[in-house]
Amino acid sequence: MLKALTLGFLLSLLVPGLSVRAIEKPKYNSNIDNQIHFNPPTGGDPPDTSGAGSRDPDQLRCSPTEEMIKSLMPKTNYGLSLQKHPSIYIYLPQTSAKKVVLAFQDETEQYHETVSLPIVTTDNYRFVSFQLPADRPPLTPGKYYKWKLTVVCKEIPDVEDPTLEGWVKHVELSSVNNQLGKDVVAQAQWYAQNGYWYDLLAVLDQAVRTNPENTRLASLWHNLLKNNVDLKESNRGRVDQNEGR
Repeated sequence: MLKALTLGFLLSLLVPGLSVRAIEKPKYNSNIDNQIHFNPPTGGDPPDTSGAGSRDPDQLRCSPTEEMIKSLMPKTNYGLSLQKHPSIYIYLPQTSAKKVVLAFQDETEQYHETVSLPIVTTDNYRFVSFQLPADRPPLTPGKYYKWKLTVVCKEIPDVEDPTLEGWVKHVELSSVNNQLGKDVVAQAQWYAQNGYWYDLLAVLDQAVRTNPENTRLASLWHNLLKNNVDLKESNRGRVDQNEGR
């Protein structure tokens, strides 16, 4: 899923910004099984969803001693989102990198927005997300966008930096709002059944963070990644229920 951004473009558009959202502790229902089955979106696909990262494993890390960086994307490399600024999730092991560059392109390869974001992680949490700041233009409903996330290994971007990419289509919340309840697991099931990959990750990630002792939620997260995301090439890519949480 890796096509490197040109060095000149990255340098010209390296603008600091970060979106921080307050979250509300979600409700959950323990009477639903521990498996969530993701169904890819129907009704059309983006122009090209091939590739999920660099073909060379060494291009997915900042140094040979580091583990590979991975995007948390399904095999189709595409999903829907109700978010105006979708959260892009990656597996980010311990790294020397301090920031990323996140860019969105439309189907004609015109850049919608590009920002620089700091990397904020904890020692035991390796699944992180990035999104455009709230003051940046939102994605247009119904349009396909390719996102590119470049992990900046040194002080300035370089064409050899790890760059992940995927596709997203924004759908207006009003079109499905009456189908979403307050139960977080039921929401996750609905997102999965209808192709909303980005919202599925976001709601489960929030639930696990705010309910760290809930083994059922941890199991849902674990099984979702195990069944849909290729993390096998990473030394610690096993998504154990207690790893990274």
